[in-house]
Amino acid sequence: CHVLDEEYAEKMKTSLQEKFPHVTITIDEIGPVIGSHLGPKGIGICFYNF
Repeated sequence: CHVLDEEYAEKMKTSLQEKFPHVTITIDEIGPVIGSHLGPKGIGICFYNF
């Protein structure tokens, strides 16, 4: 997830895909509640184990 920095989010996605090729990675924008605390250019990474 990102706050107004899709370019950096894409770089992070590429880096993570190289390290974890078997994992599905998606990019979304952070919502206003968390985004207001992180500020512009904030990045969040979440893992789900199914």
